[in-house]
Amino acid sequence: MQKSGPSDPELLAEWLEQRRESAFHVLVSRYAGLVLMTAKRTCGNDSMAAEASQLTFILLARKASSLLTCASLGGWLHRAALMHAKNLLRTARRESHKRQSLQDAMETFTPQPGDLWKDLQPVLDESLAALSVTDREAILLRFYRSLSVREVAGTLGIATDAAQKRIDRATARLRNQLTRRGCQTGGSLAGVMLAGFATDVQAAAPLATALASDALAAGAGAAPASGFLTAVTTKTTSIVTPLVILFAAGAWLVSQRQSIARVEWQSATLQQHLASVPSLASTSKTAVKSIWDRKPIDWEEIANQLNNGEGAGGYLRSTMRIEEGFLAMSRGELISSLDEVEAAKLSERNRVTLVNRLTPPLREKDPEYVTKRYISALALGKWASRDPEQALAWFDAQLAAGTFKGTTASGIEILKEMVHELTFSLISIDPASVNRVLAILPESQRIQALHFGANRMKKEDHAAWADLFRTQLPDKDRLGVVTWPVSELGEIGTLGYAEVSDYLKRINAAPDERRACILDFAANKRFPRSSGNFFKPSLEDLDALRDWVGTEEAELVNPATAAALKGLLSVCAYPPVAHFALHYHQTGAGDEVLIPLLENHRAREHRDLARRLAKKLSNKQRREEFLKQLDKLPPGP
Repeated sequence: MQKSGPSDPELLAEWLEQRRESAFHVLVSRYAGLVLMTAKRTCGNDSMAAEASQLTFILLARKASSLLTCASLGGWLHRAALMHAKNLLRTARRESHKRQSLQDAMETFTPQPGDLWKDLQPVLDESLAALSVTDREAILLRFYRSLSVREVAGTLGIATDAAQKRIDRATARLRNQLTRRGCQTGGSLAGVMLAGFATDVQAAAPLATALASDALAAGAGAAPASGFLTAVTTKTTSIVTPLVILFAAGAWLVSQRQSIARVEWQSATLQQHLASVPSLASTSKTAVKSIWDRKPIDWEEIANQLNNGEGAGGYLRSTMRIEEGFLAMSRGELISSLDEVEAAKLSERNRVTLVNRLTPPLREKDPEYVTKRYISALALGKWASRDPEQALAWFDAQLAAGTFKGTTASGIEILKEMVHELTFSLISIDPASVNRVLAILPESQRIQALHFGANRMKKEDHAAWADLFRTQLPDKDRLGVVTWPVSELGEIGTLGYAEVSDYLKRINAAPDERRACILDFAANKRFPRSSGNFFKPSLEDLDALRDWVGTEEAELVNPATAAALKGLLSVCAYPPVAHFALHYHQTGAGDEVLIPLLENHRAREHRDLARRLAKKLSNKQRREEFLKQLDKLPPGP
């Protein structure tokens, strides 16, 4: 089990700013199991998985500066590993003389551990990739890194209760994705993932050093890999250059194959070692059985173990085994356990701990029961997704009985949470009922419910969601809300133009809604970068943005350019952004592309450059105003 330590952004920053390779090695060790086993599940081939893992960490080294804003790198590395593994697999399949050997390797591949973990292997990574960014990170932090709920909350910068909800919802969505792909997980998915991912971590541990070293060598720009990539992307008309590129490519390939051979040897050694060690799944079953064999069950001891497990900076193995025991219980056993806990003489802290651990598995098995017993919003949402008619009938009955009325803050909050959950659960299957449920809340609180749904819905739900906010919100709020999914469509702050265009079509956006989304897209630095570097946009990037805006709303080209320049000032140096602004002003974009630079507080640090911009303004009054302001400003540091 991995302990919580420095955050991913802290390690990246330490490596980038101080060039401490040990920080990068810690990152690779932290995620080597995830990357290697993701690639292996996709490829079914050890050497190809090792190569995909190398490429993934090389990509991490090269794109490190653009990932500093990510709270966790797990989701990004998972997608990168999956992408590289798929690319390698497609390449191998295109080579006819390798196709048969690849199929043989896949047929003999037997993943570990346990029968259910084995069944998950062919569809696990596709199912994870189908989740939203926030759901995938919650799954990987909780089950791959084995962080406690409290540590997940700290990593993501949210409350502990919100982290628990996010983990529960993400697990449920992963279960649905697995079911769609023909894998029935039953009620033990969380326990299986804890045990299975723990085995992945163990399997990759001896390979972490080699992976980190190769990635650092390639990312530093001095290794053959970097030289090769630079050579093949350099445009030249020289006759000698193709020969240089050819020799560089050959050297690079030899280097990479040697590294892969080393990793394969380490992997084989590791497999021999693992074959002699009992699996985590088998030891867990034994431990779980011994806990529940004690009659009567000592709930005080179990609660103390759970609380102490979190306090140790992560889940202890004994804590994981207790939770596996909860997950293995039947509906009747869970209900009996809750009855015993509530009847036992326990401290309030221990009672709450046990109830919070016993209700999630029961909520999966019988959300109706949990809803009625604990007035649980999460359970109501799950119940509504399975039986909307009965869930809504119960909710209406509670409203009629005044369950949520009164002056207590708790009652109001429970009602809001229930409306939030019903909004998300019913948005795609019964939008009319969602309209009725939302109307229960004051207008000022409906926006929270819609925001809650925006962060969780699927793309196919966008149209129904848009109809909701048009019906439920005044115009001043509507134009702010319509931009929310634009922020959620991309990953790590970068969207594709086609994604935004598709979203606008899906919601049949009105002209003012189109304007709001396009300007938000430009202003918040979400448009793609040709270089792949978030901090180094180019004129080509802005030209591509302007071309796209021109196809969507031609009159917004200059306002979108101005919005993009203003947004870039928060991540880029002032001079290059000023250069972009001057370029577009000279090509007829108008004064509005210069204004963000002149209004920015950093103008005083670059007074001469700002004065040059001000003198370009065609509006005489504005020009004189800015020049006077610049003269009055104190000099910058």
